[in-house]
Amino acid sequence: MSTNRVYAIALMLVTLPLYAQRDAVADLEWLVANPGNPAFTERLEAAFDAAVTVAAIARLADRVIPVVTSSSTRAAWAIRLADVLRTARDFERASALYEIAFFASGGTDYAALYAQAQLLVQRGEFVGAEQRARTVVDRTEDYELKRRAFALVARVMQMTGRSAEN
Repeated sequence: MSTNRVYAIALMLVTLPLYAQRDAVADLEWLVANPGNPAFTERLEAAFDAAVTVAAIARLADRVIPVVTSSSTRAAWAIRLADVLRTARDFERASALYEIAFFASGGTDYAALYAQAQLLVQRGEFVGAEQRARTVVDRTEDYELKRRAFALVARVMQMTGRSAEN
């Protein structure tokens, strides 16, 4: 390849992320300012697809989720963003998003509550984890989820040095 061609490719590789970042900030500001707009979900999907870093996902979670007006949209997107942040080991933010999803679902998304309990164990917050896992055991009809939550309760009890009799 010629030197000019290599230079042009290098210049593109350096400047394209800068343009994408500028567009992502504009999209984020639009989302925060227009939560009731009919194009909101479509623009949020585009912003999510354009987010290439954990920091960009975290910005979406921190700035956009609080302004979402539809409970079902808030729950779905909180879970989607929490799943990414959980993978990135941002347990604190992911845990908060799972809690938002649980409450946005009207307190019926026990999978989100269980996911939050798991993250609380990761963070060492055993009392909260056990309380949420016990809630899942008591309220869900999903046998597999109930079984997992029961195992998490037993694990927390073992980790905290308590026996099943306590």
